[in-house]
Amino acid sequence: MKDKPLLIVLAEDDGDDRLLFSEALHELGYNARLLVADNGIKLMEVLLQSEELPSIVFTDLNMPLKDGIDSVRDIRAYERFRLLPLIVFSTSYDVAVGEKLRQLGATHYFLKPNAFNELMAVIGLAIDTVVNPQSSSQPFVLNA
Repeated sequence: MKDKPLLIVLAEDDGDDRLLFSEALHELGYNARLLVADNGIKLMEVLLQSEELPSIVFTDLNMPLKDGIDSVRDIRAYERFRLLPLIVFSTSYDVAVGEKLRQLGATHYFLKPNAFNELMAVIGLAIDTVVNPQSSSQPFVLNA
């Protein structure tokens, strides 16, 4: 199990995908507490109500009420969250959307894999860029 405790926030509207993400974290062996939101509005509520600054935020691009683009924009509007690692994922990759996310301040963008082992790999890669930033120079778009 990885030693440093992490606070991870996940914004994902699909319950099955939230469960898979949680299982992937467990399988990866991270000492992590997972806070979940099922849309971008609830994501902002979780972030603003949390006394502890999260280690990393994962957000789905396509969610009801507030999508990943608007979530990244809103999060970056707060000085407190200026350096917070923001990982955006989607079931489809769009170059223009990726560029927009980069300009707004997302840390990484990845295509949500269909296979569990690939999902685990890309989540682990994203977390490793936060846990070991000096030893991990990853491109903006992450792949499993």
